[in-house]
Amino acid sequence: MNKIVFIYLASGILSGCVIQENKNFLVDKALPAPSISIVAGTNETLTNTSITLRAVSSESDVSYQWSLSGIGLLDTLSSQQVVYSSLSQEGQAVIHCKVNKSGRSESAAASQIIDVLLSMGQLQKPVISFPNGTNVVGTNDSLQLGASGSISGSAYNWSILAGNGSISPTGELVTFNASNIIERVTVICHASKATYSDSASATNYIDVVRSYLTFTNNLILWLDADDTNTIVLRGGADPTNVYQWRDKSGLSNHTLDVIPAYEPFYRTNVRNGLAAVYFDGAARYFREFLYIPPYTANVLTVICVFSHTNIGLTSPTLWQTRTNTTTTWAGFTPWAGAGTGTTYLGTNLTTGYVSKAPASFKTNSWYIASVVYGASSIQLYQDGVYTNGCASSLPANYHNYLQIGRRMGGGANNFYRGHLGEILIYSTALTPSERLSVERYLSKKWGIPVP
Repeated sequence: MNKIVFIYLASGILSGCVIQENKNFLVDKALPAPSISIVAGTNETLTNTSITLRAVSSESDVSYQWSLSGIGLLDTLSSQQVVYSSLSQEGQAVIHCKVNKSGRSESAAASQIIDVLLSMGQLQKPVISFPNGTNVVGTNDSLQLGASGSISGSAYNWSILAGNGSISPTGELVTFNASNIIERVTVICHASKATYSDSASATNYIDVVRSYLTFTNNLILWLDADDTNTIVLRGGADPTNVYQWRDKSGLSNHTLDVIPAYEPFYRTNVRNGLAAVYFDGAARYFREFLYIPPYTANVLTVICVFSHTNIGLTSPTLWQTRTNTTTTWAGFTPWAGAGTGTTYLGTNLTTGYVSKAPASFKTNSWYIASVVYGASSIQLYQDGVYTNGCASSLPANYHNYLQIGRRMGGGANNFYRGHLGEILIYSTALTPSERLSVERYLSKKWGIPVP
């Protein structure tokens, strides 16, 4: 550095001279920014909820000062190392590191951007479909499910939200398999995609209601109105007439009528989404159609699902069995007595009706009615609960004929008016546990509570 020195002389004449002086002076130089590196974890979206960072300066004897902009939290491990945690938040974090050095007036900083669960958009809910098959009650114990409609490249994961069953494998197309039960199953499909923080889910119902009848020993008749394979309609001018109702017991005890004016009607979506056969209380009924070789036992169990509007009819019999005469028979007549609410059970007595149960089978309501003819008693159950009975019995070799919808030999007031959803007849007196297993099958299927 040069100095100029001015000297006053005594003569008053100013003269100048240059004097050379050597001296070292401190010059401020900017500190270089430190380098930041990740020493634990990776800075990848959706995976960087916790990473360790380290800063290194090219200068010695520097101090490090860390700071954070955005979401999360920094914990100091040492002056050069920190741990970043996202705290399960969504967004972006910017981590700063400044270096300082004594005697330097200027510091330097570096930044590291952390994409923490950075949302690239909102996933759409997937659409659950049935690509191979239809969600029809009674046919979908094994059903293919498809997922679509979300963003391309999404991953689909399936689970059962309510009910029982299994889904395999996983992806856009899976197979649902029902357990050996009767119920509605709710499935959920969860869509997700890397770099998308918002996942989306959709649910759908599978109506698994199947005919899982667990007790079939000694079953001689099983008519199920909701099984479309068993209903034969007349068609033509009488499109809803039930020409034939096929037996599912394996004994081929099918109904068959050849007179259209007598045929009951087929109705869909009557109860719990299921179909039923309707009797008009005036002319429609199934005439004598069941004939089986005579049994030596005098026992019988009949269980049916029905809903009636029998007010005003004297003896509207839903079903009746007999021999080749009309005086000895078994039968069930709900809400008889011209609307008084009395329930009659037929027996072997020539008087026809014996048991008068309480007015429990009300009109326009659905019930499971079970009649057990034992060796020495007749018992009536409403929705699985004993309601009445009597000490009586049936003769042997008598239940060879069955009529549904009218009392045999009866007049105009003996027709049944209402729906019949299902009826099962056993050639034995079921035990309480056997009867209840059948009633529970019907309960789950038709939506009628039983114990």
